[in-house]
Amino acid sequence: MSKRVTVRDIAKVAGVSVASVSNVLNGVDKVSEETRERIIQVMLDLDYHPNLVARSLSKRKSDMIGLLLPITDEGPSSTSLLLRDNPFYGELLSGVEAKASEYGYDVLIKGIRSGESCRDWILKRNLDGAIFLGNYSEVLSEEMQGLGKRLVLVDCYDEGTQIHSTIGIDDENGGYLAAKHLLENGHRKIALVASNVNLDGPIRRRYLGFKKAMEEFGITQTDDLILLDELSFDGGYRIGKKLLKRNDITAVFAVGDVMAFGILKAMYEVGKQIPEDLSIVGFDNTKGCEYSKPALTSVDQPVYDRGRMAVEALAAAIQEENPTLTHKTLPVSLKIRNSVAPLAAGKEV
Repeated sequence: MSKRVTVRDIAKVAGVSVASVSNVLNGVDKVSEETRERIIQVMLDLDYHPNLVARSLSKRKSDMIGLLLPITDEGPSSTSLLLRDNPFYGELLSGVEAKASEYGYDVLIKGIRSGESCRDWILKRNLDGAIFLGNYSEVLSEEMQGLGKRLVLVDCYDEGTQIHSTIGIDDENGGYLAAKHLLENGHRKIALVASNVNLDGPIRRRYLGFKKAMEEFGITQTDDLILLDELSFDGGYRIGKKLLKRNDITAVFAVGDVMAFGILKAMYEVGKQIPEDLSIVGFDNTKGCEYSKPALTSVDQPVYDRGRMAVEALAAAIQEENPTLTHKTLPVSLKIRNSVAPLAAGKEV
């Protein structure tokens, strides 16, 4: 293995001081243009790769940000499974990475459980800031403040919103629009398919909007029409199997597209047709909705843009000495496709 090229080697070949090489590496304008070009040429000739960790310590800035994703007991057990099993996270990450690249940041990803400390992870990597998805910010906020780090919250409804910037959507209206569409098509026995409707967060807000629409139509949602499992393909598939044993349910609102896709698979395995045998509305309008069979009606939220906006808010906080908090609640809409049909005459139970 060849010896690693150092800053001292660069300085010796270029005929300059170590300080001059450091100034060029750190963008400090203390050398002439001629000297800077000579140093850069020597770096290229010697195939020099700077030690990013050392540079981040000397600059007290790493040009790296973190993306913290929730790992829950009801869902996938690791970050890799989370990204694999729910396209929502992939689209959000795409938006984060695209905007971070524009700002010159690298992105590190970590799954974190409720109550789990991320202090060591942040310290070891000298992160400039982080984006956190979910409602675990009470513990995280104290750590972030103590470390002097910046934090932007996505899909958060707890007290963390009072001290950090947030990027959210109108989850309640999304649930309302989904239920209203099914109700306007004549459905009354509508199942809500979700993970946890009791913990205050996006899922509960979607449930509350769903419930509001039902009540406007004079319908009380009973517990036997709330079907719970993990927010994943497998969770939706298991609920789909349960739906096959029910003859009373004519329509479903799944709080995430990923669960709707699982239901579709369970239906098609036994020859059921959508929407003839069951109408379905999802939530997120992920890319797969366009290509499912039939194309899935879904509540549209700007997932990719939310990732970009979270990085914009974070970059502003990192760069400003006294950053102003940003609180954005983005609107949602219903993207109507082919997975909902009017209730057939005589089918209502």
